Amino acid sequence: MNRIDLNGRVAIVTGGASGLGLAAAERLIASGAMVKLWDTEEGKLSASVATLDQGQATTRVVDVTNLEAVERAAADVFERNGKIDILVNSAGIAGPVKQCVDYPIDAWHRVLAVNLTGVFHCCRAIVPFMKAGSYGRIINVSSMAGKEGNPDQIAYVASKAGVIGLTKGLAKEVALTGVIVNAVAPGVFGTPFANAVFEENPEYVEGLLRKIPLNRMGRLDEFGALVAWLASQECSFSTGFTYDLSGGRASY
Repeated sequence: MNRIDLNGRVAIVTGGASGLGLAAAERLIASGAMVKLWDTEEGKLSASVATLDQGQATTRVVDVTNLEAVERAAADVFERNGKIDILVNSAGIAGPVKQCVDYPIDAWHRVLAVNLTGVFHCCRAIVPFMKAGSYGRIINVSSMAGKEGNPDQIAYVASKAGVIGLTKGLAKEVALTGVIVNAVAPGVFGTPFANAVFEENPEYVEGLLRKIPLNRMGRLDEFGALVAWLASQECSFSTGFTYDLSGGRASY
């Protein structure tokens, strides 16, 4: 593993209890960052942090759909550390696999609240702290679904496309402040998040896998590696962009 230097950096990772969020946290810590894992599942957070470097990782139960909770948590990180350098917005839910005309209204609102509004809340709360330090790296987790428009996942698709738009707009807003904003669009990865969809809809997932030229799912360490570079000072002339991580499936 080539070392990306994140020594002394303070990072927040939402959805950090498992899957892509935990993979990002592991790689950031391996690169020297101090990581604050936020998630709604206290039990999973406790289990996950036990596997990480105890001197570099702390946890907090935070619901990203609750702006006041996000603001309190962000202010606490800043007060304790004097800065916030990195934000990885990885919290997300899949929602049901249903056609638009049958999609449950409550599920629509919930998926948008977590996947898109949650990203907005975290950026809204944390960008001022980054601007105060004239430095920041924000990595928003989108999805290939947000680029290609998978059928039968209308809320998930809309939320992840929204993350791409938010990333582009915010990047332009803060371009002269030292804050860099990018997104990652993963394809199919073997995460607990994806596995739940796989179990319920195996034929649907087989169709997704057939689109991947490398003929496999992504590995969590591959996701962590990209996030670590995007979170580093080396990523200095790329902002507002969405990086495909799709095994060659790619889009626009």
